[in-house]
Amino acid sequence: MTESEYISIASILMQFAAVFLVLRLIGITRRWLAWFFIAFSLFLMGVRGAIMFLNAKTVLLSPLQIELATLLISFCMLLGLAMIIPYIRSIQRSEIELQRFKSALDQTNDCVFLFDPVSLKFLYANQRAIKQLGYTKKELFELTPADIRVSYNKKSYRKMIAPLIQGTKSSITFETEHRHKNGHLIPVEVYLQYVVCEAQSSSLVAIVKDITEQKRIADELNKYRQHLEELVEKRTTELQAINHSLQNEIKTRLKAEEQLHLSAEIIENSREGIIVTDAEGTIMSVNPAFTEITQFSSKEAVGKNISILKSDKHSENFFAVMWKSLKENGHWQGEIWNRRKNGELYPQFTSMSAIVGTDGDVKQYTGLFQDITEAKKHQAEVNRKAYHDQLTGLPNRFLLQDRLAHAIAIKYRDGKKLALLFIDLDGFKEVNDNFGHDAGDALLKDVAAKLLDVMRSEDTVSRLGGDEFIILVEDVRSLEDLKVIAQKAISSISEPFMFQDKEIVIGASMGISIFPSDGLDIESLIKRADLAMYDAKNNGKNNYRFYVENEYKEGVKSIS
Repeated sequence: MTESEYISIASILMQFAAVFLVLRLIGITRRWLAWFFIAFSLFLMGVRGAIMFLNAKTVLLSPLQIELATLLISFCMLLGLAMIIPYIRSIQRSEIELQRFKSALDQTNDCVFLFDPVSLKFLYANQRAIKQLGYTKKELFELTPADIRVSYNKKSYRKMIAPLIQGTKSSITFETEHRHKNGHLIPVEVYLQYVVCEAQSSSLVAIVKDITEQKRIADELNKYRQHLEELVEKRTTELQAINHSLQNEIKTRLKAEEQLHLSAEIIENSREGIIVTDAEGTIMSVNPAFTEITQFSSKEAVGKNISILKSDKHSENFFAVMWKSLKENGHWQGEIWNRRKNGELYPQFTSMSAIVGTDGDVKQYTGLFQDITEAKKHQAEVNRKAYHDQLTGLPNRFLLQDRLAHAIAIKYRDGKKLALLFIDLDGFKEVNDNFGHDAGDALLKDVAAKLLDVMRSEDTVSRLGGDEFIILVEDVRSLEDLKVIAQKAISSISEPFMFQDKEIVIGASMGISIFPSDGLDIESLIKRADLAMYDAKNNGKNNYRFYVENEYKEGVKSIS
């Protein structure tokens, strides 16, 4: 081969290298260019074959020219393959991520559906969705959301999702009922969102939560409320003096229940944190809700052990039982205290599941959790409002009845006595009339504080409502002790009360009933203490009377 021929070959190769470098610099590295080089190489191979065939009969090209054509074909083929291999590797990585995401979805407690916005046919459903509805995957993909809902057809369903497709709404949340394959109905909450993917393809995503348990709890609360209203109605005729107070307390109870229901709705609709770990507990992936709750970003959490969330509030035995349940049963759920990034401890409800490989070994763990700090605060506040007087903070009638029932059971068994002191303030109406209701409220708080100060810690001081109080004395040693207690209570109430630099003086009339001589149940003891209190009020006020059987026709004897 001559020197000029070598120079020609080098020139051609440099030209191709220059073209490729220019394409890289201007960003033309798309897949179509790789396919072009491969197709062009195959074309040149065909041309070379034809030339060699013709060259065998008549000399058209020199051996050098044929060799140059071979080098050109090889160069184009290698260039195309070099550009297509990264694309193939990218597809492989995408398939792995897709499979991992699908596994996480299959382990969630919620149903996830994907369906076509035009035909409404299902395109995807996770394992939870297939299990909940009872259909096989093949059967389910022949149906539409309208087919599994009780009160919808395709026309009405399209009308409902129109705002999503038109872009006037970003999502829709509603409650409905899904029909199982065998016909039974499942109450659910549905979250719908319209998603536009690449190449202008689009679909509707539905996340469905089974709310059967929430419905059951709501029904039980409603039954309990109805039962409570029946008791209030029955007691109204017997205790007219405190009827207005009972009605106010019932309204307070209903309001507390509404607040509890609202709190439950807020928790129910909150997003759950999701975490995926390997078999050794190393965090592999987290969702945005995880970051929102724990304050750890995905970058900070991934690669770390799940122990970064450990609060040291639980014993080693607690975690041993949890991991044993995961390994043996494949799942665990319960309340656990964890630690945020800033060190703050918080309670969360967690549901963890094990992902088992084809060899039967655990490969990964998935966890779903939600912060229940606010739920616990709301529950404590609801309990406080339900069983304590809102003005004075004293136990209300419901808590008094509960403690009195418990005390009667103990005294009945032990053969000992207890007493009820029914107190009605003398001159309270005049305080409201002369000084206003602010003064009346301040006076009631002062009376509550004075009674708590003179009574023992084991006794219960409660407010029925208005200006009526009841004291439960659980350990009655003698009538003389009761006389001392009664006199101390009346004397403390009679001490002057200052309101806006004005001195206010009131008194108290008290009636006393004793278990078991004056009654064996709550109703009898309260009613007879009430009768004795009215007798004390009718005989001079600011004193106390014991209930005396068969003497009310002639008057109850004073022992003050």
